[in-house]
Amino acid sequence: MPTYTAQALVLHRRSLGEHDRVLTLFTKEHGKISAIAKGSQRATSRLVGATEPFTHLRLLLATGRNLDIITQCEIVNAFPALRTDIERLSRAAYICDLLDVFSHDHDATSSEAVFDLTCAALLLLTQPSEWLDSIIHAYDIRLLEVLGYAPAIEYCAHCGEPLQEPPFGFSPAAGGALCKRCHHTFLDAFPLPADALTALQTLRTASPEALLHYSPPKAVLPYIERALRSFIRFRAERPLRTVEFLDSLRAAVN
Repeated sequence: MPTYTAQALVLHRRSLGEHDRVLTLFTKEHGKISAIAKGSQRATSRLVGATEPFTHLRLLLATGRNLDIITQCEIVNAFPALRTDIERLSRAAYICDLLDVFSHDHDATSSEAVFDLTCAALLLLTQPSEWLDSIIHAYDIRLLEVLGYAPAIEYCAHCGEPLQEPPFGFSPAAGGALCKRCHHTFLDAFPLPADALTALQTLRTASPEALLHYSPPKAVLPYIERALRSFIRFRAERPLRTVEFLDSLRAAVN
C-alpha cells in the first residue's frame, strides 16, 4: 500500500470493534482525514496515548481502500496541562469540535494555516490567562476568517460602511455587525453595545501575549458570546456538541 506522512491533531475518536479505533484527524498537509489506529484499545498498545483528542502527532499512514491506516506514530505534544484542568480541557474540546464542523474531508485549502492556528490556540490554553474565553473567541473569529466565513466587525455587513457611530446591531443572516442605519433591517438582528463590538475587534487582531492579558468589561461578555455563537450556529446549521458543557462550566464559575 502507498504511504504518506502527516502532522495531525486528533479531533475525535470512536471504537471500531474490540481493539481498534477510528480517528478523525486534521492534518497540516491534507486537511481532515479519518484513519484506523489498529489495536489502540488494547492497554498495552503503543498507540493508546496517541488517540487522545487534541494530541499533536507526526504520522506515517498507509492508504487503505476505505480508511487509511496509521503505521507509525510519534507524539509531538499531548498538551498535558490541558488534561488536568476541566475548564481548559473543555475549551480544547470546543476547539476540536469547531474545527471538525467547519472542515471538509481531504480539503487541503488553507490546511497549513488552520493547523498552525489551532496548535497556537491549544498552546495558549496551557498558559495563565486573565480570561480563558479570550483564546477560544479569538480562535472562533480567526478560524472563520482563514476559511472565508468571518463575521463583519469592522464594516457594516449590509451596507459596507465603517462601524463608527452607535447604536450597532448584529445579524447572523446579514453576516455580522450592522451600522446605525441598518441594524433594524434584519429580523434576527439584536443590539450589540459599542464595547462589545470593540472587544470583538480586539479579539480578531490582538497578539497572543495580549490575548493572555485581555479581559473585556463583564457586562459585554454575554453580547460577545451571543454574537459569535449565533453566527457559528447559522453558518454551521447546527449547534456544537461542546457548547452546552461549556455553558454549565461558566455558570458554575459565575
